[in-house]
Parts: sequence; C-alpha cells; structure tokens
Amino acid sequence: MDAEQFKKFRENARKLEQLNRSKPKVRPTCDRQQKLLIWEDELRKRKVQNDIVITIGVKHACCYKQSSELEAINLRDLEVPKIHASRYLVCRTITEPIYNITASVLIEDTNSDIELLELYNFQTDFNASPSWLPTGKIILIKEPYLKFTSLEQNIALQVASPSDIVFIDETDEKFLKEVGALVWFNLDKMSFEELKLQGNECYKKGNYEEALKYYSRALKYQPTSPIIHLNCAATFLALERYYEAYQAAKSALDNGADLQKALFRLGKAAYGMRDWQKSSQHFIDLIKQFPNCNDAKKELTRALARLKESRAGQFDLSSLFNQFHYDGVCYFDIADYVGPVKIANIPGKGKGLIATSDIEPGTLLTVSKAFSTVYPTHNQININVIDINSDYIISQTQLRHMIETMQVLKRNPHRTKELYAKYSGEDMKRDVDVPEGVIDSNRIEKICIYNHDVLYLSSKQAENDDPVGLWLLPSYMNHSCLGKFL
Repeated sequence: MDAEQFKKFRENARKLEQLNRSKPKVRPTCDRQQKLLIWEDELRKRKVQNDIVITIGVKHACCYKQSSELEAINLRDLEVPKIHASRYLVCRTITEPIYNITASVLIEDTNSDIELLELYNFQTDFNASPSWLPTGKIILIKEPYLKFTSLEQNIALQVASPSDIVFIDETDEKFLKEVGALVWFNLDKMSFEELKLQGNECYKKGNYEEALKYYSRALKYQPTSPIIHLNCAATFLALERYYEAYQAAKSALDNGADLQKALFRLGKAAYGMRDWQKSSQHFIDLIKQFPNCNDAKKELTRALARLKESRAGQFDLSSLFNQFHYDGVCYFDIADYVGPVKIANIPGKGKGLIATSDIEPGTLLTVSKAFSTVYPTHNQININVIDINSDYIISQTQLRHMIETMQVLKRNPHRTKELYAKYSGEDMKRDVDVPEGVIDSNRIEKICIYNHDVLYLSSKQAENDDPVGLWLLPSYMNHSCLGKFL
C-alpha cells in the first residue's frame, strides 16, 4: 500500500468511526432469507479476496462485569450504533464462519432473528480456519456492540475483546435456563464413563479444547471426580493455560487424586506461572513421597535453577548465547531477575526505572522474559493494517503480536494488573482496577503500540517484518543513548 492509498483508507476509516459515534437508532429489520442470500454472496467474494485492510485505534466494547450482573436483550431491541451497557445477548451460529483475520458468522437469537457477528483477536494464525466456531455454537455476548461496518451503513455485531464472549455448552441445562435460552438445550446421552473415555481419546489426538468439553460434561455428573480434575489439569498444561491447570490440579489433590500425579501437575503448572518457589516446593513434596520419581527430580532441578536465577541473578550467559547463535533457539527457559532497580514515578516522564543504590560498572540490572513475542510468518492473503489515529502503518507481525498479547493474558489472568500498569496513551489512566482476566482490546492495542517499535509511513509498506515482543519491566527504562544502548 502506497502513501496515497493509506491516506484514502485512513480518511474513510475516520469517517466510519464518526458514523459510529452518531445518535443510535432502532436496528433495521431484515428478512431472514434475504440476509442468508447476502451472506452467500459475501462468502463467494471472500473466497477470492487476496487483499484486506484492517484498522486499529477504533472504539471497541469491553465489559468489566460478570454475565450474572447483566440483563438479557434480543436482536430486535438493539440499536445502532450502540454499546448496550449492562446487557447480554444469547445467540447461536447458523453458518460456518468465514475467516480472514476476523471470524465472521451469521447468528440467530431465540426469536430466530439473525445478524452478522464479527469476532476479532481470537487467533494469531491468520491461515487457519476457526474450528472453535462450529455451526450451532451457543454464545453469550456481554454488552453487545452493534455498529456500522461501512459508509453504506451495513451493520454487524462486533466483538474485539475475547473476554466478552462466553461459549455455552448445549448440554448445560442450568446455565441455559438462567440466560433464557433453554430452547437450545440438548440432553447429553453419554454416561460419565463414556464422557471420560471420549475426553481421553480427544486428548491423545491433541484435540485439547474438545477434550475439555467432555471433561466439563463429566464433572456435571461427578463434580468432585479426582480423575477428571487431573485430566483437566493435564489438558490445561498442554494448552499452556497454567493458571487453570493449577486450579484443576489443586481440586484433584483436595478430592483425593493420585498424589504423585497431582503434585507433579501442580509443580508443572506453578512452573508455567513462573512461581519458582511454589513449583520447587511441590516437586520436593513429591520426591519425599516418591523418591524414585526421576521426572520429578528433573523438574526440581529446573525449578531450583530458575529460583537461583531470579534471586541471585546468576545466568549461564555463554549457554544462552550458544543456544541462540548455534541452535537457533528463540524462546529461552530462564527466570526474570530484578537487580538494584525499581519502578517509580518520575516527574515529567511518568513511570520509569530508577536505581535503588549506587551501581558498580558491570552490575546486572535486570533480566526479563517477554510477556509476548511473535515472529513473522507467511500469510495466504496480503494484510494492510492502519492506525486511524496516526501516520503509522502497522506490520502484520505487529498486528499478530497485539492478538497474541491478548491471548497470553487470557491464558494467564493472574498477570492482569502487571500488564495494565503499562503506559497506554494520554487518554487512558494507568493502574486502573481491571478485573482479573478482562481483555481490554482498546488498552492492549495501545500498550503494544507505545511499548514496541512501529514502522513510520513511507512511500511503500515496510519490506522488513521483524519479530515483535513486549518486555514489561525493560519498557520502563527511560534513556537517551540509543546509539550506545544494547
């Protein structure tokens, strides 16, 4: 995309953003069959689409409330453009999704009214189909945002914050009744044992999300089943959802699960959460009970090494260099370390990193593992990303990094406060009290923009799409020595 094309797209995007700030009006009605025909036409167009433009910096909805704090609303009662605060919409998909960065699908509510739903920021692989959104999937949308998607005033429900979506199991009679969607209840005809075995089969095949579905259903029969909680812990570990893995393993232990397996999974989950002390203790407890468990001894060695790194700042730098230079390792298994520095408010500069004592030359100040990283990949379609609030073009990798940052937070909700403490622009307050696990896409977009490099607009889009990462502590460093800084 050249400079003139960029300016034209940005101008239209800004006009559309203004349109979406206009006075809300009643949602226009649309014949169901007509909407389906329009969808089929759109499906044909998107199958041959080679170039798409994505805009960031636009207003998105983000709900800070639990679904139990909201009241129901139907499609026919929606207004456009409007974020329906303190409301929720229950719907289900009636078509297969179209995916080109955005997952688009037709949904219906319990009155059989239909609308287009567009989901952003749910996956970083732009080439993969969204298997997580099959036909018939029941969805609860928190504080639904119905908006104009074009200057011709086409409309759609848009969700950019993944935490605003709650996927509902069709066999969950209690929850469906609570949200007024009992009409979609489907009686589960499988027994506890059948559900457990089906979950195990899915796990063996690497279908972890599907495995969780069956394990969750099994827990409805036996909520305290230690084996199911253990299986859930193993599945969460495979998905790198360490916080949930720890909770599941703890539930397994509390309900009398196999002690060796429960302690091992607690240790692995704590390691994934980067709690080296807790991880070490679980493996120590395991080895006391099962002294011949070699796997636990190996994991304890790793956890103690990370604990030493985090406390003493002792790293094998030669080994790290060789791993990167000769073996091509990009993701290092190391701890974070904070030396004689701390985060403080600096007059006129906001937050920054300051020394806590006199520092001798050669002192290690900090070692920081990236909160999120993304490397360039080949995409089947050409993607142009425009920030409507600046003269910057965002690279495809930077867009994927924004999405990955949201997904990392989704997997690690205990890091909510740490992430949202980052600078996100003059129009957003820092250190806001965001409920744990809420994925505020507006804020995260800006955190990524202000805390990693972007490409300045030139006559053509940048040819070099470099890796992108977000390092939380180092990004507090204020310095003016770019020529010397490493």
